[in-house]
Amino acid sequence: MAANVGRMIDAVTGCLAAFAGRYGRDVIKRMIGGDADRNADAGVEGRLLRRLSADDVANREAIKAAVADLGRHPDDERLQAAVREQVEKALATNAGLRSDLAELLKAAGGGAVAWGDRSVAAQTITGPVATGDNARVTQVQLPPGGVPSPDEVPARRVWNVSRRPSRVFVGRQADLDHLARLLDHRGGGVVGQSVAGLGGVGKTEVALHHVHAHRDRYSLVWWITADSPDKVTAGLASLARRLVPTLAVLTDEQAAQWAVAWLQQRDGWLLVLDNVEDPAHVVDLVGSLEGGRVLVTTRRDVDWVGYGLGVLRLGVLALEDAVRLLVERTGQDDRVAAEGIAVELGCLPLALEQASAYVIHHRLSLVDYYVRLREQPAAVYAGVAPGQDAERAVARVWDVTLAALEAADPRLCVCWRCWRGGRRMACLVIWSPACWGVTGLPLTGRWGCWRRTTWSPWRRGRSVSTGWFRPCCAIAGMVPGC
Repeated sequence: MAANVGRMIDAVTGCLAAFAGRYGRDVIKRMIGGDADRNADAGVEGRLLRRLSADDVANREAIKAAVADLGRHPDDERLQAAVREQVEKALATNAGLRSDLAELLKAAGGGAVAWGDRSVAAQTITGPVATGDNARVTQVQLPPGGVPSPDEVPARRVWNVSRRPSRVFVGRQADLDHLARLLDHRGGGVVGQSVAGLGGVGKTEVALHHVHAHRDRYSLVWWITADSPDKVTAGLASLARRLVPTLAVLTDEQAAQWAVAWLQQRDGWLLVLDNVEDPAHVVDLVGSLEGGRVLVTTRRDVDWVGYGLGVLRLGVLALEDAVRLLVERTGQDDRVAAEGIAVELGCLPLALEQASAYVIHHRLSLVDYYVRLREQPAAVYAGVAPGQDAERAVARVWDVTLAALEAADPRLCVCWRCWRGGRRMACLVIWSPACWGVTGLPLTGRWGCWRRTTWSPWRRGRSVSTGWFRPCCAIAGMVPGC
């Protein structure tokens, strides 16, 4: 803003100085006094002075006097500075004056003048102009006819899955085979399938193994991290721009609509919507598609069938598979220690994978890790080996689960320490069986308490073995006030 005002002040002062040198003091006084004929002959400079002498200019008398004095000695720098000072005062508080003088300067050939922070002024622009911090310009040459319609763009092989599946993947072959059969269903319309389960149970890994194993089955595989509506839109927009780079001229919303229209007219594709947090984020999208395959991974075990999707529920690994994973990943054939770790970690695949990475990085034996896990479980659950994603730490996954409970209803979940059988124990109290749909936790009782080894539905009078909730108990004990 200041730079633009300064340029205008300099331009106006220069015009007035030239005007004063051309006409002299006496002529200038008569023009200011209203001599219409002489004013018409004075050109743009005269109109500048007349505008500066208008009633809405607070210091108009001072401006007229300064310009008249300059007409007597046009080369006097002191008098030029006095004119500049008065012009600056007039422009400082009069937005209408600034606009009028900008137009007059443009007519005088003084160049365009723009107002506002980081504004751009030009008489002729032949290329892109960008202002502001980190401004970026994308130039796109549209084909004749503009943006192509979806039916004009032929199908082609497209793949955007950048992550490789884990090399050690055990205990899921039956689930993979079942998923492949479900997605291989022959019939009209889109085939939708959800993979639901607890955070860290391996839903994304199952999806990764499927798309890599059956890559040749699909003409297009497009993976979208779908934990928010904005990410779903951005993922679809990226698909549109991969198919037609010139669609960069469209907004994300427009490009996403284009991508949906393209998918509607094709078959043989697979769209993966990973980590869906709310069915409402994807239900319209799934309902509008046909002819392809949609694979959803989610920890929300709601009525996906009602949304047009089948359901494949994943549980934790069998103990023997959990032991095999630890042994194969670490290269240590200590099955006794591996079994102890697997039991402590509840056979949760994410926890087992992170335990293996931790053992490898710190060059621990499985026995050493087991001892640490028994003595400091909360710290172990919160830790990851260097290079691993901290957001995927077991403690972080459970934090997300508990946050989902609190968002649904703060009364649903309370972490505390209670006395039971003479022992002080960390407990996670769940007040509603509806939490299964929020967290992926298989609640059966109306009220209940997870203790270190069992889930006890108080109203049902029985206990169900759930050793895989041991991580939950330790993490619950980390909550302040527990």
